[in-house]
Amino acid sequence: MLKVNGHGPDNARIMIVGEAPGADEEIQGRPFVGDSGVILTGLLHEAGLRRDECYITNVCKYRPPFNEMGAWCTDKKTDLKKGFIEYGGRYADPRVIEGIEELDEEIKRVNPEIIVGFGNTALWALHGKWGITNWRGSEIVLGSGHRFVPTLHPASILRNWATRPYVIHDLKQRVAKRLREGFVDPVFEFNTAPSFDEVMSFLESAKGDLSGDIETADGHIICLGLAKSARHALCIPFRNEGGVYWEPQDQRDIIDKLSEVCSNADVTWIGQNWNYDAQYFEADFGWTKMPDFDTYIAQSVLFPGVERDLGFLSSMYSEWHQYWKMDAKDWGKIADFQSFFRYNCRDVVHTFEIAQRQREKLAQARLNKQFEERMRYGQYVYRMMRRGVNRDFERTDAMVSEVKTAIDEREKMMEEVIGKPVTKVAGTKKAPTLTHLFNSPTQVADLFYKQLGVKAIKKRGSFAPTTDDEALKKVIAKHPGKIADLAQAILECRSLDKLRANFLEAELDPDSRFRASWSPTGAETFRLTSGKNAFHRGGPLQNITTGSTGSGRKLPNLRNCIVPDPGYIYFNTDLERADLQVVAWEAEDEELKDMLKAHADIHTENAKGIFRLREDPSYEQRQFAKKFCHLTNYGGKGRTCAIALGCTVHEAEKSQARWFEMHPGIKKWHQRTEAQVLGTRTVTNRFGYRRIYFDRVDGLLPEALAWVPQSTVSILISLQHMAIEDELGERLCQIQMQVHDSLNGQILLNGDLDETLKRLRKASQIAVPYADPLYIPLELSLSNTSWGEVEKCEWPQ
Repeated sequence: MLKVNGHGPDNARIMIVGEAPGADEEIQGRPFVGDSGVILTGLLHEAGLRRDECYITNVCKYRPPFNEMGAWCTDKKTDLKKGFIEYGGRYADPRVIEGIEELDEEIKRVNPEIIVGFGNTALWALHGKWGITNWRGSEIVLGSGHRFVPTLHPASILRNWATRPYVIHDLKQRVAKRLREGFVDPVFEFNTAPSFDEVMSFLESAKGDLSGDIETADGHIICLGLAKSARHALCIPFRNEGGVYWEPQDQRDIIDKLSEVCSNADVTWIGQNWNYDAQYFEADFGWTKMPDFDTYIAQSVLFPGVERDLGFLSSMYSEWHQYWKMDAKDWGKIADFQSFFRYNCRDVVHTFEIAQRQREKLAQARLNKQFEERMRYGQYVYRMMRRGVNRDFERTDAMVSEVKTAIDEREKMMEEVIGKPVTKVAGTKKAPTLTHLFNSPTQVADLFYKQLGVKAIKKRGSFAPTTDDEALKKVIAKHPGKIADLAQAILECRSLDKLRANFLEAELDPDSRFRASWSPTGAETFRLTSGKNAFHRGGPLQNITTGSTGSGRKLPNLRNCIVPDPGYIYFNTDLERADLQVVAWEAEDEELKDMLKAHADIHTENAKGIFRLREDPSYEQRQFAKKFCHLTNYGGKGRTCAIALGCTVHEAEKSQARWFEMHPGIKKWHQRTEAQVLGTRTVTNRFGYRRIYFDRVDGLLPEALAWVPQSTVSILISLQHMAIEDELGERLCQIQMQVHDSLNGQILLNGDLDETLKRLRKASQIAVPYADPLYIPLELSLSNTSWGEVEKCEWPQ
């Protein structure tokens, strides 16, 4: 085993510390000369730094087994090996401890102005922390007095190229800029023990930008932080070690003054993911305030699909950043309230500063209109969230029994397919029951990839075997027959078990309503996402089963549990073939557009063209066309289609040639989108929203093609949601959910229902702004009894 020492000038201003050498480094006797070294050189160049001016070394000077530092450094006693030494909360091989001691000597000898630590091992060895994705970009002063910036390891970029801009940002802003302009040692002024007069004076003088953030515990607000700048903040405590912080009258006066400030037009209220805070304002104070600027929403408009939590935003937007969010996980019973209040102040000063930078970027990107639209929609989403749904008690109890029966039936089928008892995987604690099987990634991987011999599906980036839902869907596509039946049964059991826990047995609010917490930003396509509300009650509402499955086996229709309130009728409006309509308009395909306008059976017509039929296709041909056209429209290659459809690659490619011959506009759309991604790393939909891709552009076309129709439809639904409520008002029409391409809720029966439906339909007729405006028809379904029993009906004329 060869030792790889540090390399570089002894008077270097920058010291770079990696984790350990690899095979190339061991051969050449120098750190960072393999693939990671190539990445490192490119990162430094883009940040305006020269590699030959840096001293480069590693925490450990020896190559660990299989290049895995985890073999020589662990926090688990079960992984300990003979001779491991406890150090800094972890256990390490003596060669690692030797390397840390040598690293201290290297730092003393070189005495760099700044140290850059790549990866978790460097972060731990130099700062005693773990969690590089959280700590990256932090500006830290070590006990030795040296400046230290941890960031992601170049090797991790090889696994996840989309993170490369983060490392470049850290090197530019936290290293190159500091060496050029000087280091920043910010002074924060936090008032965490204010008097009543200080609070009232602060609120009286509130004007312009004001950022706010609450901290909560046991279902109540503990404190409210407020900031008028990026360095000064006031924390208003409401509870402390002694219980209630203020005298009753003082607390009432403060809350009244807060309400007054919230309604002051001269104050611009800034928050981060404010829909959470608003729920607590309403519960504890009896009123709520929606923000004028939400940094969470701004980030989703600027960079759909990129992280939005406050710690990450601070690392990218704050002039000075040092990670602080982990502190919140250590409060427990809040033994130290002053530290808790200081933490609250850190939140609001960073939120304030982030908002200033985001405003600049929104203006530069010409996305102010889109941002204001999403901010406005957040108010409608909040009202929908507070409305909740009526989950019927008797129906829910009956459905719990149905779900148990459905799981039992699938477990029996799984046992028959396996044909033998499930083998317990070494190291697993629970008994190898079938119920444990479908919820255990280890057990499912052992079953499919070892016992049944299925080729392992690997995670993108890490390349580790995975048995998540997407992986099992791939197993189903590749292995028709018993293996597909088994994978489908496991998927159904997982879904039913989650729905039982997260919906049927989820806790209701005190008023007996089921409430989800809805995010107005949602996924990268702007589709809403839902989960438990701020008080850890309720749960997600978007995956409630209808009873149909991919296997043909019937599932319980859990939507039957959601019923209209007395005096209302339940409605469901669904955009008809929404994504396909956008594809046709993007492709400017007049034939497809005409068929969609005529409500033709598009899959039958497509099958006729693909198979060159004069008569109607068979069921199998129609199903083939349905899946094939969807895959091809979204950039699937011949091999992808062949695997999904069970045909040869030649047959798939031949069908694709016919499809593009029939619809050349789709091919042109593909080419246009690919050129845009290659040229600008972006795609844009017709509402002006954009998606930036930071990953390698190779192979991104299917993702980019899918984003355009999916985001277009999501934005359209949000516009329809707002228009319907504006037209009908909350009493007459209450939208309770947005599920994929539909809006669901209840309509008051005390009046002319036909007239209400006419107004609803008219309000929802919003065009997607193509040159030939696209109006996507809404299908209407109604039920007097439940969401699950809605039936399609015609709109009143």
